[in-house]
Amino acid sequence: MAIMKLTIKDVAHFRRTFYSFVKEVLHGKYVEPVPMVNNGYLHTLNASFDGLFLREQQSDSLLVANRTMNFGTIQPCIRTEDKLAEKRSLLHLGLFNICGYSMLDFGEMSTDEMVERTIEEFFTFYTKYLHLDPRLLRIYIFGGGTLRKITGGVIRNDEYIKSDDFSVNLWKRFGIPENQLIREYSKETFLLHLGNPLREHHVGYRNDIFMQVGDGLYEVATLNFISHQTVIENNEIIGIKKLPFYLREMAVGQERILAAIIGAHNLYALPYIKPLLEAIRQKIKDKQKALIFTDALRVIHYFFSDGWTYERLRGKRYREHRHELNKFMEIIAMYGKSLEPNDLSSFLKLNANLQSWYPVLQKGMALTIREINQFNIKLKG
Repeated sequence: MAIMKLTIKDVAHFRRTFYSFVKEVLHGKYVEPVPMVNNGYLHTLNASFDGLFLREQQSDSLLVANRTMNFGTIQPCIRTEDKLAEKRSLLHLGLFNICGYSMLDFGEMSTDEMVERTIEEFFTFYTKYLHLDPRLLRIYIFGGGTLRKITGGVIRNDEYIKSDDFSVNLWKRFGIPENQLIREYSKETFLLHLGNPLREHHVGYRNDIFMQVGDGLYEVATLNFISHQTVIENNEIIGIKKLPFYLREMAVGQERILAAIIGAHNLYALPYIKPLLEAIRQKIKDKQKALIFTDALRVIHYFFSDGWTYERLRGKRYREHRHELNKFMEIIAMYGKSLEPNDLSSFLKLNANLQSWYPVLQKGMALTIREINQFNIKLKG
């Protein structure tokens, strides 16, 4: 694949392409994103797909489904493993976007059937909608193992989970050769979320999808085939059991796949992030501090644009949310000491203009500045 140049218009086109895919191929409903504080993540900020699933189900539990669903969306997301990860890898951001869909049903469907439909849908999106080269794909697939081995001993149960051979056979049917399929033996390819705090969660096979572009390996998507859940006894996961429904999902990292398309070694080269980082580096000369500041500013801008404030986060229920938000706010205060009063307004306006597909960012600028100023006053006091 030739390395492409990318503009903001191209990013907007990419997003419209996913919207068309949801409507034309999945025949599903396209729904709006969830805020960073949602029922799916009671202990952390996470504008994630699970929260959207819960909102659509009007449920407080990922394991309680009340109706058949078929929806897709593009939304910002913060994941625990990616928060402030630029300290370790410039491929990550504190805040990025997921293009994804979720299909849930109570009818009978085997894992093989779930896998077949999902792989076919991903392949359609990848080749016919994005026009990308299948030769770049690297597919990580579960190779088999015990629950004890999968979890590194966290689950003390030697129940054996068979290898995901049906995925292997399907990828080959779509022309993916053996050398692009990688057997893997951890909870990354057998989706086994242990939770922190510990809680019951979905379980199933997973295909982790990468693109190899030049000397860069980009994790661009995951396909989940969910059929089981974890079982907890005496505050310990002891095994898994079958769910009364099946759930299959596709999630594509917008930043990740766009970075692969342009052959960028980090996500800060993307056209709707790079100008913001460059503007901040004019004021914060230290590159690492500028990167961290950029990530934190993007997170809190979206957070407050959702309408959340410290006032709304009162009480024991939101204690962890406040704690986590404080980390980002402290970065703004610490690394923003040299900024002029109008600099923050300028950065937020630029961030909103760069992501015109999120009009809430434009509306949330005043509230974001107000919350930052109030936080700084309390910090000094």
